[in-house]
Amino acid sequence: MKALYDIREKWVPPFFRKDYCGRMTSTQRSESMNKLMKHKFVDHQTALHRFARRMLEVITDRKEKEAAETRA
Repeated sequence: MKALYDIREKWVPPFFRKDYCGRMTSTQRSESMNKLMKHKFVDHQTALHRFARRMLEVITDRKEKEAAETRA
């Protein structure tokens, strides 16, 4: 894990290349997603397995909407 972390500048940008986020920085993207999840989908009592499932649903939904906008 440490070796991957040490070379993160090589793999992080390609990992997010398929996701268009305008001119947002990675910090802005993560803060935006955190706010969305905290205020609309989960709270401090949400079990971890439910959080993971809900997070996957939200990400999938957002990607589908972005793909539809791109096609339109």
